[in-house]
Amino acid sequence: MKKALVGYTGFVGSNIYAATDFDAVYNSKNIDEIITYVLFAIILQIVLPIKITTNFVSEKILKGTIINYLNKPNRLIVITFFTTLGNFLYKLKFQVLPILVIYILLFYNLIFRTISLKRFVLFIFVYILSYIVAFLLGYIIALLSTVFIRINGVSELVNALLIIFGGGLLPLDLYPKLLLRISEITPFYAVMYAPISIIVHDNDLGKVLFILGVQIFWLIILLIISKRLSQYVFNKFDIMGG
Repeated sequence: MKKALVGYTGFVGSNIYAATDFDAVYNSKNIDEIITYVLFAIILQIVLPIKITTNFVSEKILKGTIINYLNKPNRLIVITFFTTLGNFLYKLKFQVLPILVIYILLFYNLIFRTISLKRFVLFIFVYILSYIVAFLLGYIIALLSTVFIRINGVSELVNALLIIFGGGLLPLDLYPKLLLRISEITPFYAVMYAPISIIVHDNDLGKVLFILGVQIFWLIILLIISKRLSQYVFNKFDIMGG
């Protein structure tokens, strides 16, 4: 099972990054870390709130029910956040928990070799920041419904960028250096790779501070963008007479 997981990851990577010295890096990777990485990459793609946030808000815009929030625009983002949080808890119970049970049954000893209590506690903190950044990203995409009648294309593009630059396909440290540096300054790094890196790798203080810095930076930037874009959307509906 371990060899199958690692072999699959290596196969995909060798086809995408044939020009890199993939084999040298790949062979030096710890198999336990690879398995743990794949596990958390799958889990994060399940529970991140980008899609549910986008669908929830864009539906209100397209149906015109967003006018109910004209007098209290901040209410929409609060309601949306708690809606996504409820969805997160549902997925955690019915989708993530079964995966974790299977993982524990198959790789019981692996847990204690790769995941320490310190890493897990830090992972929870970093994931909270990741969740907020992902939420804001989804909220911004949804607000673009006023520009694009159908935002499925935009949503799919963001999802593809998340997989590529967030390390959803491969660990970013297997990427060519240039692509790695580009990935590290994107919000997708803050959303997906940041929490995975914390739980999988034994990062030094400098690396942890860098990860937190990237997350906080994008949290602030996306918060500003979402606020400005939200004002534009509500003003547009207000001018149209609600």
